[in-house]
Amino acid sequence: MANPDPPERSLQDITVYEGLEAVRKRHEMYVGPTPALTDFVFDAMCLALAEGHCGTCSEIAVRVDGTTFSVLDNGLGLSLEVGRFGRPFAEAAMTVLHACRDHKEHEKLKHEFCGIGLAVVNALSKTASVMSSNGERSFKQTYITGTPQGEFEQLPESQPSGTVLAFEIDEAYLDDPIFDAARLRSRIEEADADFSRVSITIDEGGEG
Repeated sequence: MANPDPPERSLQDITVYEGLEAVRKRHEMYVGPTPALTDFVFDAMCLALAEGHCGTCSEIAVRVDGTTFSVLDNGLGLSLEVGRFGRPFAEAAMTVLHACRDHKEHEKLKHEFCGIGLAVVNALSKTASVMSSNGERSFKQTYITGTPQGEFEQLPESQPSGTVLAFEIDEAYLDDPIFDAARLRSRIEEADADFSRVSITIDEGGEG
């Protein structure tokens, strides 16, 4: 018996997803089949950990409350200068795949701290925000499902130098929604990096 002819397909039958939409539609390709909340938190720490290793940041604070978490550091603050991505780096890090990895000058830092990257964490979040401060002026941008809700806005009061990233992960993309602080500390300790001068605190209550 002859095999039936395969159905004819044209370019119109192919759906092409671009940018962070592709991440949401094919999230398994980016986070694997069993994504855990703890892994999202670790990836959200990538820039703070890199600053800690390089000596430009001495404090990193992680706060987790359910599937909502934030990462605060007292580093230099993410740059708001428009770079090669055609947008401020702070926005590119949140919206362009691998932008946070490409930003790191040292190859080791790219591989130690950047797994799925900030843009993927943002894409799979219901809401997110980034606050960047140089100690004199502070700016904030918010996102819904990875999409910026306007430009960076200057805050009325300046914050200490550093960056605050906040995310509310969509549980639809989580296989394990339970945060594991011990596992997060283990991943940090396993990194080939020097955090001897960095205070890293993890708060599971969301307060403080």
